[in-house]
Amino acid sequence: MPKIIDALRENLLREARAMLLRDGGRELTIRNIAAACHVAVGTVYNYFKSKDELMAFVMLEDWQTGVAAMSRAAAESPDVLSGLRSIYDGLLAFENLYREAWRHYAADHDAVTQIDLRHRLVIEQLSVMVSGLLVRHDALWTAYLPTFLSETLLSAAGRGEGSFEELEPVLNRLIA
Repeated sequence: MPKIIDALRENLLREARAMLLRDGGRELTIRNIAAACHVAVGTVYNYFKSKDELMAFVMLEDWQTGVAAMSRAAAESPDVLSGLRSIYDGLLAFENLYREAWRHYAADHDAVTQIDLRHRLVIEQLSVMVSGLLVRHDALWTAYLPTFLSETLLSAAGRGEGSFEELEPVLNRLIA
């Protein structure tokens, strides 16, 4: 009979998140997670197929929280630019939270396929937000604009260089 441990999945995620944020995931292994949560390695595999899946679930929780906040802010924005700024700020916060983990992950994996898949999913989610914002403010002049703006905001936040103020003149021309 397997041992039942209350809230083990949440404990595994909490410990994995702490490791990701502490050192970018360098010490994040299934073995280290198991040791930190006082369970056998096989027990961790009952919840997550791999370290990559565990990392994805950790980041997914923060991403979903961020998307909800960005969506609310965009929906309540007084104008398109304010809404785009809210989305950019949310992306930048998420990027900054996991920047070191992504650097470490990219250096240790041939992750191009996974990164490309997740990139497309992120752009789809952002495009829904941006599209709603543009429609609400009567600024949607081409169907491609939400995708273009989403790619631009994600790219700018992902580089971690510059600021929204540097994007602002370009965005103003696009949404005018």
